[in-house]
Amino acid sequence: RIHQALFGGERGWQDPLEPYKPALASFSASLIPGLNSYMVLNDPEASTASKVFAVGTDVLSVVGVGAVIKVAKAGGTLVKGAVAGAKAAQGAGKAAAQGGVYVLLNNKTGAVMRSGRSIDLVRRRGEHLRDPVLKVFKFDVVFETNIKAEQRGLEQYLHNLHAPPLNKIRPISPWNPKGPGYMRAAMEFLENNQ
Repeated sequence: RIHQALFGGERGWQDPLEPYKPALASFSASLIPGLNSYMVLNDPEASTASKVFAVGTDVLSVVGVGAVIKVAKAGGTLVKGAVAGAKAAQGAGKAAAQGGVYVLLNNKTGAVMRSGRSIDLVRRRGEHLRDPVLKVFKFDVVFETNIKAEQRGLEQYLHNLHAPPLNKIRPISPWNPKGPGYMRAAMEFLENNQ
């Protein structure tokens, strides 16, 4: 067989892991918090749900499964409250949402420079217009919701998606025990508003 491989007649040796290398690389990346989100967010074919899921799993990997179990009851209550709030907001109509999540865009390049959330988007727009540094950027509302859990998760989603250079801190600390609940609320918001 060696003679045939060297001088023809038989295909040379092939790495048995060759077909599995992309899956192994993806699995390895999923073990490093933040890298999974980075890979999925930079994939042009990734869906919004898969991006939110990748960010959520990264948050879970940082917080840990034990912490998730401890806050499962609180998170379940949080999600139930978010769903009840969403139904109330839908009953009042979309115009009722005064709060939400926004980004500040560079007027020339369209790049996201900062992300944020507010319970009153009109007031926040005025605050940014009065700020000497931020007034040069375009205020763009991305998601409208009055539910704070959704706002927190959606702001983290935009932060992970765009990595705005003017954001001073992460919207949700990796050590925040309510983080998984916020990301779950954001995922449900995105699924219900696609």
